[in-house]
Amino acid sequence: MNVRIKYTALAMCSLFILSCGSEFKNDPRIAAIPCETPELFINEVWPAMIENCVGCHYPGEIGSMLIFNSFDTVDENYNVLRNYVRSGNASKLLGKTIGDLFHGGGTPFIDANSQNYQNLSALVDIMLQDCKQE
Repeated sequence: MNVRIKYTALAMCSLFILSCGSEFKNDPRIAAIPCETPELFINEVWPAMIENCVGCHYPGEIGSMLIFNSFDTVDENYNVLRNYVRSGNASKLLGKTIGDLFHGGGTPFIDANSQNYQNLSALVDIMLQDCKQE
């Protein structure tokens, strides 16, 4: 089978599966009420993730366990990350960004002293809390 056909078929299957919804949407460990997106995500973490992560973590690419979509709003992408963190992946997320765990994308945030890592770590702490109901 032609390599081009294989990749086209793989991409189409991936998009179909992803269009069915995130694997985390129906996870009972995740609060049913969507949280308001923190300014820390909007102003600091999301821009760093666009620069360092979204190139591989989008539909059809190699970052298959955590998928962002540039066509979604910042709020939708925040909830993708929040659901991933609340599904038991907080340590995994932090570890992969600085090389404590293997990550095919290298160490986008260099080390635990980098500002990007500190911002992400603070955001993870926020994400692990339940949303405040108004």
